Amino acid sequence: MNSIELIFLSQAVIFSALTVVFLLISRWAIGTLREYAGYGLGWLMALFFFMVYISLGGTVDNTPANAAFLTMLDIFIATIMGIFAGVGVLLGFRLGMQYARIISLQVAIYTALNLILLVLLVIEGPIAQRMIGIFSLALGIVALFGAVMFPTKEREEEINIRTGGTQGSRPIDVGQGGANMNPNMQQPRARNRLEQMRNDLAQRDQRRQ
Repeated sequence: MNSIELIFLSQAVIFSALTVVFLLISRWAIGTLREYAGYGLGWLMALFFFMVYISLGGTVDNTPANAAFLTMLDIFIATIMGIFAGVGVLLGFRLGMQYARIISLQVAIYTALNLILLVLLVIEGPIAQRMIGIFSLALGIVALFGAVMFPTKEREEEINIRTGGTQGSRPIDVGQGGANMNPNMQQPRARNRLEQMRNDLAQRDQRRQ
């Protein structure tokens, strides 16, 4: 049991997970969006937080890891904060990706939050470290659960094209005169539409790369 606790509750595991998330955020912000201003703003926000934190007396906590246990209140607070943060991330990706200012603000917030968590994980004691781990897990679970259960229309069409489904494709117009149309003429139109959607998907993947 002690070995399992050392693996899942160790500072190195949580730090490694947050580092991977930070690298993904950096790649998304700089490589995909090329949002340099928002990314730099996130770093400045994190530095400002560290300056204020240190000025208020924040120091490194050397409490032994085996002497720290969370209470139910600590777990509840970390989980609730992670859930609200995950909902915020989900709403940001769902509603705010069409506006340049909101995209820049999202990049800044995600960058600053990840940097703050990384530094707090290093300088704080084991109680705060485990609360950061619970917060990060709750955030990721909520965000990914929402992305899986409520995908965007573009994501649904992309999945349907790759799996050969038809749920995301629009029905063929069979309005006036369409009911008497030859089925052999409808098939090429449906095939052309599928090819067009595949080409659009390939172009979108190329732009992401």
